[in-house]
Amino acid sequence: MVIEIDIGLFFDRIVGLTETKRPKQVNRDIIRRIWQGWIAGYLPRLITALLLMIVVAASASAYPLLTKYIFNGLAEGRADEIIWLAPPVIILFALVKGIALFAQTVMVNALALRVSTDLQKDMAKTLIEADLQTISREPAGAGRAGFHQYLGKRTPTARSCPEFGRHFVGCRNITGSADYRNHGERGHR
Repeated sequence: MVIEIDIGLFFDRIVGLTETKRPKQVNRDIIRRIWQGWIAGYLPRLITALLLMIVVAASASAYPLLTKYIFNGLAEGRADEIIWLAPPVIILFALVKGIALFAQTVMVNALALRVSTDLQKDMAKTLIEADLQTISREPAGAGRAGFHQYLGKRTPTARSCPEFGRHFVGCRNITGSADYRNHGERGHR
């Protein structure tokens, strides 16, 4: 007998997909929640990173224009003007592009880390609050009473195992402290 289970339906029930809610809509809902909950607070930094991206693109696209200007100037016989002007301008473009690229990379990475950290903090907070609500609904001592009932129902051999463990740990602590007192400063030989 072969039993087939449709994992897709099970997954759809867990995620909350229904016949009317398709995956594209779910993706839009998730992106909207992430944007509103965690990214919107960092909008000025995101805009600054985008502006730095524009500076990087503009400085990279300025190289062909500069090259065209240099070749046109050399072809027109303005070599004296081009010789002293071209190197500092090339260095300036490279410097602007490098600084903007570095700043943009740092800002995007820092923004991604902050958003993911905020997301993790909110998830941890939600989990802790859910656990605390579950624990606070239980009557005081309910877990302890159930544990003692469990201990009473075990066989004598099973009841003696924790006692053996306590004695073993106690003996090990005594011998461990004796070993430390005898060999602590000098080390073991």
